[in-house]
Amino acid sequence: MAKKGSKQKWKLGAIVAIPLPGKKFAFAKLFQSLNFGVYDLVSSRIEPVDQVIKHKIVFFQAARDSAIKSGQWPIIGEEPFPDEEAAWAPPKITVLTAGDKIDPKFVRLSHKGKLQPGTPKDIAGMDLDFFADDLDAFVEIIVDRVIKGQHEKYQVPR
Repeated sequence: MAKKGSKQKWKLGAIVAIPLPGKKFAFAKLFQSLNFGVYDLVSSRIEPVDQVIKHKIVFFQAARDSAIKSGQWPIIGEEPFPDEEAAWAPPKITVLTAGDKIDPKFVRLSHKGKLQPGTPKDIAGMDLDFFADDLDAFVEIIVDRVIKGQHEKYQVPR
């Protein structure tokens, strides 16, 4: 594990510890297209990778890798993917226009860097796809979803 502040190189399957408020840590696995699979684990210490990967990934979020490269989010190990297909996050929803209501005609399923149309039935309950450029916003999403259980805030209504 790299020391905080030291430069790190990462590869797909890397498992990182993400500092949260209150001296806690969340954990995530790095997938293709800078998607982080966030585990349903919050701890007061950095857990060993073999304990982290026993937990379920509860959501995927694209974010910058600068906190990994800087050592702010230490790499604690890795879990290689069994094949190329497994290294991709599941499909998410991209909304092509801004607005309060999600209009199905402006919604696309986003998967493996490609967009395709989705019906209202297809998209109900799916996660919205956006890039967390602000790392504090990513931490806020983790707190909302993993600690507070507020997944619906980041999903298309059912």
